[in-house]
Amino acid sequence: MKLELKNIYYSERMSEETPCYQAIVYIDGKKAISVDNHGQGGCDNHGAIHPFTRKDIDKVIDYLAKESGDTFEPLDTWCHNQLFLKEDTKYLRKTMKNNILFFKNKSDNLKGKYYTVRIQNNIGGLIAYIKDKYPQSIILNDMSLEDALKTFRKEVA
Repeated sequence: MKLELKNIYYSERMSEETPCYQAIVYIDGKKAISVDNHGQGGCDNHGAIHPFTRKDIDKVIDYLAKESGDTFEPLDTWCHNQLFLKEDTKYLRKTMKNNILFFKNKSDNLKGKYYTVRIQNNIGGLIAYIKDKYPQSIILNDMSLEDALKTFRKEVA
């Protein structure tokens, strides 16, 4: 079963205790489940999109519970993870386009404390300067987007 979260509308401003968003879960490339949350702390709302039914939603929930070991709202958890993965990817692309994004050391990475320096002319010289000043630095611009995302999200040991 291939699941994708698409057609995402996310409102950070309206999110209080949970993310305020609307999206569509695609199953094997087909629109299957509309999901939304008002951002005030409740669980997500799930609605089947014809020809899918509530039984199909239950199958997805069972599948995700088995895959993750999470039996409390596994579809909500999966949707929120996908939402924030897409938001983090968008943030990194935008930020690294005009800035060097780095952690001074692994401890800063674990704390989520990162730094940005605006790129002027010589990106190579700027990266060399950062590496010289902070020998243990982790520079996300030196990585593939996938690796930078994993580092940024602290998914790398």
